[in-house]
Amino acid sequence: MTDLFINDECVLEDVRLILLDKDGTIIDIHHYWGSMLKERAQLIVNRWFSDSDSQRKIFNELIDVMGIEIESGRMKPEGPVGVKPRPFIVKVATEVVCKNGVTTEIEDIEKIFKEVDLQTANYILPFLKVLPGINSFIKECHEQGVQLGVVTTDITERGRKALQALEMENYFQYIIGGDQVINPKPASDSVDIILEQSGIERDKIAVIGDHAVDMEMGITSKIGCNIGVLTGLGTRESFSPNTCHLIDSFKQLSTRT
Repeated sequence: MTDLFINDECVLEDVRLILLDKDGTIIDIHHYWGSMLKERAQLIVNRWFSDSDSQRKIFNELIDVMGIEIESGRMKPEGPVGVKPRPFIVKVATEVVCKNGVTTEIEDIEKIFKEVDLQTANYILPFLKVLPGINSFIKECHEQGVQLGVVTTDITERGRKALQALEMENYFQYIIGGDQVINPKPASDSVDIILEQSGIERDKIAVIGDHAVDMEMGITSKIGCNIGVLTGLGTRESFSPNTCHLIDSFKQLSTRT
């Protein structure tokens, strides 16, 4: 039997499966999405706006509504990236373009997003920065027979590409992106798919994520243990202490037999 520990406190006995968020939990969300959103915004302004002043203004409007703080360049804690599904982000980007005098459709902006997906698919590694302690933790889980899954609002294929680039894919039995479900986090749809595939009891599963939506998903799914990690968008204030444990990094986590 393998138990899950935070420092020297056992938080889940006989853990069989641990579900991880991707952005802000496995990889640095500010580095990853900061770069990705700027690529999207730049392609949009290059496509429809020729004046340099307009390009600069609309570029800033786009990254702002998609979730980057203009001054710091860091991701906004409230999202929408990392919190809302891709269709929502496409919608708000479309609204910015239309507001600035260009008649376009959501489908046109989605094509831009897909272009960036294709362009970055083969050189995704520069966008990725693994957070402290995650490598040793997932290897420890693997060695002790604890299954792992990723539940992300990102599209499944890009999540898979990221894990492949980091040489982590073989450690994960399940990768569920926002494109696989009707209702993404905080709904339980993603967890329900994994429960059906794995056959593992809910109370033997832990959820680890950097945002309150991850904890809400775990609570909705009646998972055995929810752990908030302060490496991404969430803060101590944004997590409810009555519904989850909090850690500063994966260095505090271990699995022990």
